[in-house]
Amino acid sequence: MTVTPITLRDQDDREFRRMQREEARRARNTPPAFQIVDESDIPGSGQLVGRRIPEQREQLIAFAKANRGQWVEYRSTEEDPFKSATQFAGGVRQGRIGFAPKGSFEAVSRGGRLFIRYVGVDGGAS
Repeated sequence: MTVTPITLRDQDDREFRRMQREEARRARNTPPAFQIVDESDIPGSGQLVGRRIPEQREQLIAFAKANRGQWVEYRSTEEDPFKSATQFAGGVRQGRIGFAPKGSFEAVSRGGRLFIRYVGVDGGAS
């Protein structure tokens, strides 16, 4: 049995065909940059996008709203863990992580402890 040597040209041709196949496969599997969608496919403004807000945090938000103007200490727990009280307070002040709209909650961190209060959507004016 004789072995036919593979020339550099044969290797280049194989590589070129492999690259063409991969490019065609990518073109078939890559969604377009834009497309027309049905109106029912657009999420509503109240619909959560991304991770769900932990139930414990939802309870905190309701508790803070029921006790408007009162500071509430909030601790990281297994159900709602956070690494840094400072970062969490920043998320609260930005109106993210469930504390929307921006400006309706105040938050501070002191010595690794987190304190939050609800001031209302008008920023505390009654």
